[in-house]
Amino acid sequence: MKKLLGLLVGLFLIGCGPDYTERHTDKIQLRQLVNKELTETHTSGAFFLVAGSVNSDSETKTVVKLMGEVNGEYRFMQFDFEKVRIKIDNSIKTPYVILNYRDNYDISIDSLLEYSWALKSVTIVCPEQYLPEKLLPIQI
Repeated sequence: MKKLLGLLVGLFLIGCGPDYTERHTDKIQLRQLVNKELTETHTSGAFFLVAGSVNSDSETKTVVKLMGEVNGEYRFMQFDFEKVRIKIDNSIKTPYVILNYRDNYDISIDSLLEYSWALKSVTIVCPEQYLPEKLLPIQI
């Protein structure tokens, strides 16, 4: 009987987990945007008397660097290009950024930037005048 009661309580607790929803931050006014390729190279070697080996590898990834207004101050932000989404809105004059995340409560912009694992995607909203070739770099 105790095992059955324990099983029912366990199933109830598992079924009543947190309800995560899609959330978005307030607008972050964009000041400057730069697309950059970063190359990381790692080299290691081991030698013993006259024999040895050397390994070297490099990884190239594209990142988006930008300056945005957070809490009245301009802040440097960097995101993997794979997380960036671009939305065209011709009704706005100043481009802005929205951070998208999934959680069961609101997270501040500072916390999202510090703990980027919670960040699902970044939406850059800008008028069509910056696209396609004028998006990078945006300078206002």
